[in-house]
Formats: sequence, C-alpha cells, structure tokens
Amino acid sequence: MSSNQRTLIHFSSEYTLSLLAALYDQLKMNQFCDVSLVVNGQKFPAHRNILAAASPYFHAMFTGGLAESKENEIHLHGTSPHVFQVLLKFMYTGDIDITGDSCEDLLGAADLFGVPSILEASCLFLQQHLHPSNCLGIYQLAEAHCCKQLQSAAEEYISHHFLEVIKEDEFLALSKDTLIHFLACEDVHIDNEVQLLDAAIHWIRHDLSKRRILIFQFLAVIRFPLIQKTALDKSVCECKDLSLEVAIRKTAQDFVDVTRKSLIGCTASAQQVQFRVRKGARRKVMVIGGQRRDIGGKWNDAETLASVEMFDVTKMVRLLVPSMKYGRSSHACAILNGLVYVIGGESDSLIFDSVECYDPSTNSWNFAPSMVEPRCGHGAAVVDDCLYVLGGWVGSKNGNSIEMLNSEQSLIYVLGGIGEMGREVSVVESYDPVTKEWCRLSDMLTPRAHPGVCVSDDMIYVFGGMNEDEGPLRSVEKYDIFQDQWTVFTMLPSARAGVGVAYLNGLLYVLGGQTSSGCSYSDMYTINDVDCYDPTNDCWISLEPLSTGRSEGTVAVL
Repeated sequence: MSSNQRTLIHFSSEYTLSLLAALYDQLKMNQFCDVSLVVNGQKFPAHRNILAAASPYFHAMFTGGLAESKENEIHLHGTSPHVFQVLLKFMYTGDIDITGDSCEDLLGAADLFGVPSILEASCLFLQQHLHPSNCLGIYQLAEAHCCKQLQSAAEEYISHHFLEVIKEDEFLALSKDTLIHFLACEDVHIDNEVQLLDAAIHWIRHDLSKRRILIFQFLAVIRFPLIQKTALDKSVCECKDLSLEVAIRKTAQDFVDVTRKSLIGCTASAQQVQFRVRKGARRKVMVIGGQRRDIGGKWNDAETLASVEMFDVTKMVRLLVPSMKYGRSSHACAILNGLVYVIGGESDSLIFDSVECYDPSTNSWNFAPSMVEPRCGHGAAVVDDCLYVLGGWVGSKNGNSIEMLNSEQSLIYVLGGIGEMGREVSVVESYDPVTKEWCRLSDMLTPRAHPGVCVSDDMIYVFGGMNEDEGPLRSVEKYDIFQDQWTVFTMLPSARAGVGVAYLNGLLYVLGGQTSSGCSYSDMYTINDVDCYDPTNDCWISLEPLSTGRSEGTVAVL
C-alpha cells in the first residue's frame, strides 16, 4: 500500500439519528434502564449513562459520590411530571416541541438540569412571543435564570411599549425595584414625563396601604422640571390620596425652588439629568436659522434666517416655535441641561460672539453668556456636563482655539473642513478634555467641507458637503470609533452641502442644505428637501419638505 494514500473521513448523520432512535425505543420499553426518577409521585425509568452525558446535573449526581449515585430510585424537585417528560425525551432524541403553556416551565427545568439547547430554544420562543401582557413576567423570568439576551430583548420591548404595558395586570404585580428601574430608564418611550408619574401612582394605589410609604423612592427618578404645571395638577388631583398629593407637590416644589441658573453652574449630574428629556421621548426635530438663497441669486442676496422650524417625527406635525433674537448662519448648536444653545455664527459679514438659549419648557429664547471671541463655521459638543466650542473662523482667521462653558470627560471629534491653505481636508482628530491632548485618526475617504455630521451608537456619520474638485457631494461615510476605520455608506438622494442631520429612534434625517449645477461656491442655492434613511430597507425616503430652503443652520433633537 502506498505510504501517501489519502484518508477518507466519513460522518453519517443517519447513524447518529438511528442510534438516538434505538436508545429512545429502549427507554420507552424500559430495556436496560438502571434508575428511576420520581417527579411528584410519577416514575420515569432511564439510563444513568444517557442522563450523565446529557446533563451536568445528573453527571455530578452519579459521579460525585452522592447517595443518589447508588440508589435505584431518585426523587427530583423543582419541576413537574409533564415538563420532565418533555425534557427526558429531548435528552434521548434532541427533539422538542415548545408551546406557550410549557415554555416558562421548560426554561426553568433546562436551567436546573443544565440543558443549554432547551434553554436557548425556550428563550427564543419567549422572545418571539413578547406582548404587553407577558413581557414583564418574561423579563423577570430571564433575570431569575440569568438569560441575558432574553432579558435584554424583554427590556427593550417594555421600554418601547411602556404605555401599553402599564395597562396590564402584570404591571400591578411588579416589584418595587423593577418598576424603579423602568421609571429611571433613559430609553422608555413616552409622550411626556407626566406619564411616568401617573404609572407610579397607578402602581401605588393598587395596594395603597403597603405601597404608600415607597412614594419618595419613585419620585426621585421622575424628572419634574419637564412636567407642565397643568399636567402635574391633573395627576395630583387624580391620585385621591392626601399623603401622595403632599409628597408629589413637595418634590415638585423643590425643583421649582432650584433655578435653572444655579443648575447650569452645578456639576451634580443627578440634578442635571432632571432637565434632560429622555432618549425614548425625543421625538421633535428643531431646524434653527441658517441662510436662504434662491436659484440664480447673487452671493450677497442670501437671506440670513432667524426662524426656527420644529416637527414631531412620529406624528409628522409641525409645531410653533418663536424665532431667535438674531438671524444667524454658520453657527453651532448643542444641548446642555435640557436647554438648546445656539452659538456664534454670522449675518451680513458680521461674526457673532453672542449665544442664544432656547428653553423647551417655556418655548422661549433668552441670551446666554457670550463667547470669548466671535466665531462662525465652528463646531460645538457637550461632553458630560460641559459645552465646548472648537475652531471655525475667528475674525478673519481660521481658528484653532477651543472655548468651554463649564465639565469632565469623553472625546470630541473634529472632521474635515477647510484647512490653512483654503482647501477642503479629510483630516480627522479627537480631543481629550481631561488630558487636553489631540490625537490624529484615520482620514475620511473624501475631503469635504460643510458636511452634516451625527453620532449613532459607536458610529459617526458624515453626509455630503463640498469640495472644489467635485462640488456638492452625494457621498456618505461611516466611521467606526473602536476600529478607527471609515467605510462607504448609502449615498444621499441628491448632492448637497450645509445640511442639518438628526438621529432619532433608529432613523437618520437629513434636512435642507445647498446645491449647485457646478463646482463653484458662487452659484449655490438652498433646498428644502427632507430625507430619512431607513436602515431596515437600506433606502432613503423623501418626507414633507421644510417651509423654506435653508443651509448652514443647525439641528437639535428634543
């Protein structure tokens, strides 16, 4: 025989199946069984070696020197005869039928006896059948058995359907700690903060004598500054318990007494959270200022806008918002402590150092402390509780300075723009406010100025912009923060620069901008297009346009 003869490796799935079938036949006919398992008085003959091979629980029982290793009859607890029969069949065949009636009990038994395949299948079944009437029970079941993936899926479902969940009986039986967890959740989907207060009152009133004492623990996670007085008064009147009324009004008054002015200068994040709208409740997009120029208009015919447009993306309705004190474009915008700051900018070649602040609770604009230097074309970012302003045009020069309105940690990213030589660049850098150090990162794939930028999870998206070689750009790039890597993203429906961008409830919105038929900055004109990117179908959807074309404005999500 040749020494270099090849080896044939053969695996027969039919043999495996026939072996399992033969073992199961022996079980059903009680052949060669050497142990009986008793569950609530019902006996199940079985083979020790099969049990030990299929379950770490039985392996430890039969090999660990326990008394059961020598007994012919073993009593089991923590399961029912029906569930154990299904479990035993799976150990011999690998087949199982999971139903809504047995799933939760099967999950518990699979966890007890250490059968991960059934545990995973049960979790998948429950995840596929989440409903407002059962999601809280599934969440607690997953938590009890350390099923992290199911627990995470149930938590996300509860957050997304919270207003439906609180109407179900499971909600009233919820533990105090679990309810506080969801009332404090940043991602809970609500229309307004008062709905969380109403949910807490509803839960307490179900067992008033025992739960009344817990009221202050719930009130501590309610963001009272976001609740309108009329809505608060209505909730208090409907709670119909004097002690609850006193507690709620006392807590609300404590926040009234602490003015916004004092909170802005305070670094206690717990207080500042009270003024921040939850992510799950952020459904409004503000488009602020900018400039408008019609097709064929001259460069100096551009109109600087003070107007603000706001719309609710879930209801697709426009909301009335007053204009800013001054029209401004090429400004920066950031949200700090629930207030929208509009910083610097320009109008008619005049560069501002002024800052205007929008308060959503009063629907009004006020002036905030001015910057140290006038700036336009700059950027702004909030890191923890601190507002940073970076670069831009400072007077007649390209600025490289940073200003700070007061905070702590995280990184600030600066992408593209126009460099010292007057050309668009692809440079990307990050700034660490703690070490005060800059770090050069991977360049963008395309040099661009005036792009739209937004952050989603651990990705930075850069939309459109312009460069001298190509003019307005359709291209979109995506940057992975952890991989330090840029990749091409789905292109915009049309080329444009100076767009506003928002990320909201898993969707990307691109608003307005300016475009041209050539590569020159001089023949640009503004557009009012609003497009939404749907990641599920990898496509852009055109929405109702802005009331006026605008570019180089800013966007805030509330």
